[in-house]
Amino acid sequence: MKQFKALILKEWRTHWGVMLTPAWLTAGVLLITLVGFIIAWANGLPMNGGNAEQYMKMAGEYRSLILWAANVFGATMLGFAAFLVMISLPDLLLNSGFKRKCEIFHLSQPVGMSKILFSKYLFMVLGTYIQIILIALVFGTLASLYVNRFVGGDFSYVYNGLALGLIGRFLPLVFLGSLAWFFAALNRKNYLLMAVAIFIGIEIAVRLINFQTGSHIPSINAYIFKLSGMGINMSSNPLPGLTGSNTTAMVSVAWRNIFDSYTWQRILWAVVLYFGGSWFYQRREIS
Repeated sequence: MKQFKALILKEWRTHWGVMLTPAWLTAGVLLITLVGFIIAWANGLPMNGGNAEQYMKMAGEYRSLILWAANVFGATMLGFAAFLVMISLPDLLLNSGFKRKCEIFHLSQPVGMSKILFSKYLFMVLGTYIQIILIALVFGTLASLYVNRFVGGDFSYVYNGLALGLIGRFLPLVFLGSLAWFFAALNRKNYLLMAVAIFIGIEIAVRLINFQTGSHIPSINAYIFKLSGMGINMSSNPLPGLTGSNTTAMVSVAWRNIFDSYTWQRILWAVVLYFGGSWFYQRREIS
């Protein structure tokens, strides 16, 4: 356990700057928002955008839905910030030693390679996700408390929306992180370029085969896009005629659809890509 803790601390001290990308982006949003408030205050403009009266005329259930949907959206945006970490960290975790000419030093440590690789993967996945959970809870609560002054509504929908957005992004992010992990283990340099080239090449080949033979081979890129999707299904226009009962029904439907037919495929592919990438990494030549 002490070895594993030391490995995690090593990754944190080496890559904390990239790991905190969601925190940097959130700080940027807060700074821009604060500047906007200062400008509005200096010009005598309403701090709520002038919509308080309009919001208060809405049904209470409608206002609760605004809180819920805003927090689903906010948690989802944090998921996209986490996506930036997931496609950046694997290259740093697996190839920074090679690029800094010290790969032999890292690979010769008195710790099993399986434990080293698992600590890197766990740092990437759980480290990133725990971070966005904490940001979502703090930022979502504070923003919702401010909005709730003008909107009102059931505050429990705030955490319902946060949970939905965060859980809905977890497996897609794990799949994308594992995909990046696999290609970073294959190629020490420009792994993203290699991955893009491979997927474009496969797509062109499939389209040519379909065109020449009249077959209908499915697109691998479309499949990967579905695996990386959110998996939350909401009606395109649920607001007209909203009542308490169908507000609750809408939220229930969104929760029921959070796990779709691709859920187990995401888990399976994440496992395959992690072990496949780790296998290739342990067998590539040391420079």
